Amino acid sequence: MGQNMDKRSYRREHAELYMKLIQHYRNGMVEDMAVSPSSEKSDEVVKVYIRKRPTFEREVNAGEYDVVTCRPHEIIVHDCRMHPSMKPSLAYVESFKFPYPNTEVFGEKSTTDELYKSAVKPLIQFVAAGNVGTMFCFGQTGSGKTYTITGLVKMMSQELFSLIAKLPGTYSVTATCIELIGENCFDLLSDHQEVQLRDGKTGDVVICGNKLCALTSGSELNELYNYAAGLRETHATKVNSNSSRSHYICRVYIENAETGKQYARLTLCDLAGSERNNDSNEHDAERLKETAQINSSLMALKEVIRCVALNKEGDKVHIPYRGSKLTRLLKDCFDLEEKKKRPHTVVIATVSPLSCDSEHTTGTLKHTCIMMSNEVSQDGEKIVVQDVLGSDPYQKRANVLKPIAKMTYEEVIEWIGTVQKGKFKKHIHKFPSTMDGKALARFPDKRLQQILESDLLGNDLRKEIMNYTDKISQQKKQFAEDNRKSTK
Repeated sequence: MGQNMDKRSYRREHAELYMKLIQHYRNGMVEDMAVSPSSEKSDEVVKVYIRKRPTFEREVNAGEYDVVTCRPHEIIVHDCRMHPSMKPSLAYVESFKFPYPNTEVFGEKSTTDELYKSAVKPLIQFVAAGNVGTMFCFGQTGSGKTYTITGLVKMMSQELFSLIAKLPGTYSVTATCIELIGENCFDLLSDHQEVQLRDGKTGDVVICGNKLCALTSGSELNELYNYAAGLRETHATKVNSNSSRSHYICRVYIENAETGKQYARLTLCDLAGSERNNDSNEHDAERLKETAQINSSLMALKEVIRCVALNKEGDKVHIPYRGSKLTRLLKDCFDLEEKKKRPHTVVIATVSPLSCDSEHTTGTLKHTCIMMSNEVSQDGEKIVVQDVLGSDPYQKRANVLKPIAKMTYEEVIEWIGTVQKGKFKKHIHKFPSTMDGKALARFPDKRLQQILESDLLGNDLRKEIMNYTDKISQQKKQFAEDNRKSTK
């Protein structure tokens, strides 16, 4: 191809080929039997659910496509790769399977209500019975986690108060909303006043200086959660124009009004979006430091959850709660020694379906499998373009336009001589022999006018270049649309 290209651009450039390979893989999949998750691990301390968001129209128009396949208890990431030679015929797709035999995977057509009934409703019932429960939502920036947790909170708020009303006796409900930025904690209900974490007498972690808000209904809890969420620290990133750059923890306390003792506790945690280095290349020093702190705290949390799961299985593994301020703050959500109120945790991981995010999606799924102690094969099933589509995968295309930036000098000169019925043919000798398509595309208007010795001719050629580029863009969209229709 004679030109360097990063893997994301290459994936978009050859989207049609990759989409056909992915569809070939899907066509060969054996249909799943309708099997419910195993009940053998129904008492798991940590349970993970996966949700894949849909692909949006703006992303399709930008040349992106779906590389994630969901099944009831399995999710497959189709990693689109290029050969070192960059030949399209040698490009390939490697498909990696991530198993979730004891939980569920929710595809892009699933609803928040379906996710709630399966993942969150049992947790709320567990909390209402006098226990400690936690729900985390994590994933890449832009993967839909805040959208997901907002919908779930609305449903769980009503359910929680409905169940509390059925309990014998009288109970009071209070909540606090904390934001964690880096290694600093702030109270969202007290104008971002900084709060401190202290070690309690019994080994628990106490939040000092935070405000508690009394609640009397599910709608009040939902309103409080959304109000505090709106006060979070956000910044524009390369992935999301309004990305949450902090961890948001909403903790709900249920107390027996007659004895004053805590009856149950629910913690809701919307984690800041993780980012890959490529996504943060354009950040300033402050954003880079912020991203590093976010990723570090997320890694510490994942390690804590992994160790908790190992301890549940009988292994005596040290749980590194002090690995970060986030894990220290959430220590009592995992405290295995709290026998009477043994905590249960639901982790909801959201993933993007886009080809440009496949590495990040793979990373998220690897971490969730570690949390669930699921074994993941390191070898994916490989499908090469030439094995499915032949050695010349584009041979059936008719009248394919070649981008100017990829043309050689000879091809550029030939193209210039054909536009506007040969208007520029007599001026071809004026173009430098060192000029290729990439150089022509980068020439400013003044340079074209100088070469052609005419402002009018220079402007006319610029218009032809722009029109030709638009035609190529439209042709790519048409190819992608035709391929989508053929694979439905």
